[in-house]
Amino acid sequence: MKYHLTVLLFTGIILLFCSGCQSDGISEPPAKMKTVIQNSTGDNATFEYEIPEDWMSGMSDALSVGAFPEAMNGNREIKGVDALPYSVLIDQRYYHDHSMTKEEQKIMFEELFAGDPEAYEEHLQTEFSVSLFARYEVIDPPEYTGFTYKKYQGENGPITEVRYSETHEGKTIRVIRCYREDIPYMVTGVFDESLELSSGDLVPWVASSLKVTEHYLKDNK
Repeated sequence: MKYHLTVLLFTGIILLFCSGCQSDGISEPPAKMKTVIQNSTGDNATFEYEIPEDWMSGMSDALSVGAFPEAMNGNREIKGVDALPYSVLIDQRYYHDHSMTKEEQKIMFEELFAGDPEAYEEHLQTEFSVSLFARYEVIDPPEYTGFTYKKYQGENGPITEVRYSETHEGKTIRVIRCYREDIPYMVTGVFDESLELSSGDLVPWVASSLKVTEHYLKDNK
């Protein structure tokens, strides 16, 4: 009897440990989606991904594209940081900065995907190019708080999800970044509870559906 109890207890511990290691699956999207195909600037890469039916895609940079509501097309009143909840950005995850080499960033992301975010958080705190505020103005270092992490299996590859708050001069935005572990690309959005559907609400499903075909020479990476 004691042997059977020991076996049952051991089995229960193993099951509990394994359940804690499992990645969550992704649920149904918050809107009816469509698949779009968008080339980046210079046709360096072709991106295929899902966005809401009333959103449209657009190119952003040499290795990045985005999406935004069709109703926002041509809108000049909402701009800068205020426009972020209306825009999903798909970009290569190796930041355009000089504080770390690409190899150092690869190690940082490997650690993040393995559950150790220390180097990742430190990088955000010290590199301006990561800041969404810094895209639009020269700023002092913003404050990053409230980090949360989650892993799940997307439709086309495993995903590490990071959420955090970024504060500058009294204004705070809640950011979500989903990193695809199988390809060097990430999807970024910002939450806005005043909107029925913000870019932050869509990021996991865009990342889950993402496929990228690169056309430029591998030696140029």
